[in-house]
Amino acid sequence: MFRITHMRPALFLITVLLTLGVAASASAATWPAGTHRVSLAVDRVEGADRYATAVAVAETGWPGWAGIDRVIIASGEPRSYADPLAAGSLCWAYDAPLMLVESDRVPSAVKSALAAIHSANGGVDVTIVGGPGAVSGAVVSELRSLITSGTVEQPWTVGDRYTTAARVAARSAQVASETSRTVPARAFIANGTDRFGFVDALALSAVSARTGVPVLLVQPGEVPLSTASALRSLPIGDVIVAGGTTAVSNTVYSRVGATSRWGGSDRYATSVAIARGARAKGWLTGEMVGVAAAIPDALTGSTYA
Repeated sequence: MFRITHMRPALFLITVLLTLGVAASASAATWPAGTHRVSLAVDRVEGADRYATAVAVAETGWPGWAGIDRVIIASGEPRSYADPLAAGSLCWAYDAPLMLVESDRVPSAVKSALAAIHSANGGVDVTIVGGPGAVSGAVVSELRSLITSGTVEQPWTVGDRYTTAARVAARSAQVASETSRTVPARAFIANGTDRFGFVDALALSAVSARTGVPVLLVQPGEVPLSTASALRSLPIGDVIVAGGTTAVSNTVYSRVGATSRWGGSDRYATSVAIARGARAKGWLTGEMVGVAAAIPDALTGSTYA
């Protein structure tokens, strides 16, 4: 199965052409030596905007909204992308879908989805990733008015993106311990600065949502105190760095106690390296490939893929 989550169709066609070598005419396609052409069934999961696409992705993963007792909520606005990026392990811990909101309102598609989830399951809990600068008090109040049987929590209201990722990692580890589930590595490490666009962390998020391994963020040449503290408190295991040395320097690699680096010459090659690394460890299968070109679509699509 080959699924595409999208908001802008033309961009997704470009992504497929660039990363998979699919030409408009199959007969004209030139494939790299030593590779194989495969036939893939293609489905598109889409909505009118990033918020509706997130809802469509969630409903694809939970048909009829059955079996949901918690929903993870984060901001879908560009200035807050680091928050939903860190949410993958939390989605794994709670077996929960990820939905996006605007900073000052709950989009209509999300309202309808939450009402349907609430009705289908007799109630639902909501965990918000991000502080009031990302998800305002007005949104929290609106969510609470929608969720009449269940709780709405915003547990991480202070600190920066590095702190939020560290606290999400701690919560995920706590839930895993309470449910006697094993996380196969200590952490994934990715660049968390705006300059690099979070693309390496995005490629990791599908693996995080599948395995529970948290994504922690660093700067190219520095390990934030919150990240270092999280690493010390998490269970023993491998620490895997995503991206090349420009994104995460060798100095940082050493300081976080990394055991391997999954990187490539650019963001596309790094995403392939991450997929290969996860498959080699048996963490992902080849049954589904997800393709996205816009960050918010990749954020929510990864939790399903």
